[in-house]
Amino acid sequence: MLARNIVAVLREFAVIKHADSLEKIRHILQDGNYSALFCPWRLGSNPWTEVLAVARRESGPALPVIVVARNGGWKEWAEVLDAGGSDLLVPPISKLTAMAALQQAGAVRSQSVS
Repeated sequence: MLARNIVAVLREFAVIKHADSLEKIRHILQDGNYSALFCPWRLGSNPWTEVLAVARRESGPALPVIVVARNGGWKEWAEVLDAGGSDLLVPPISKLTAMAALQQAGAVRSQSVS
């Protein structure tokens, strides 16, 4: 359900591709047509840390990875940042919140490539 909410919020601002498995994420990342990766706290039986590891192997450290969770606070946010993620979003996720995370992720990517 959270994935559908993110797609609905960002559809008018970005090209959105949805993946429900690590294999599909690998395929999307190999395509190379993306600005950021929004990943759920859990993707099936895989935790977000495995999704982040796949993103780093396939795309390197410059790809912004934004984790989306049903709930979370400062501890979870710090955990995501410490692991190399760009941000943690929790509901309610408004257009403004999603766009701010996406814009910040773009700024992070631009700075890390320089």
